[in-house]
Amino acid sequence: MEADMHKRNLLKVIVIVWVMAFIAAGVFAAGRVKAGGVLTSIERDGTIVIDDKVGYFVSPSVTVQDRNGNNISLRDIPVPSNVLFEYEYAPKGFTIVFIKQAAG
Repeated sequence: MEADMHKRNLLKVIVIVWVMAFIAAGVFAAGRVKAGGVLTSIERDGTIVIDDKVGYFVSPSVTVQDRNGNNISLRDIPVPSNVLFEYEYAPKGFTIVFIKQAAG
C-alpha cells in the first residue's frame, strides 16, 4: 500500500517536471516574438509598459523607429502611442529588442 503511494507520488513529480521542462523549452525556443499595443509608460528604471501590463525590459541595443522608419530615441515616442515591437525572453525577463511607432 505504502509502496503504491510512493510510486504514484514519484509519477506525479516526473509528470510535473516533464511539463515544466516542455513549457520552458517552448519559451526559450520561441526566439523573437512580434506584437503590437499601446505604449502607456516609459519608467525611470528603464522598463516600458505596453497596454498597462507589467513592464518590459529594454535591450541596450534596442532599435527604435518612428512611423517613417527613421531611428529615434525611445523617449521621442509620445506616450500613449500605438507601437509594433519585438521581444525575446532573457534571463531577467521579457526584453524588447525592436520597437516602432505605428500609424494611428
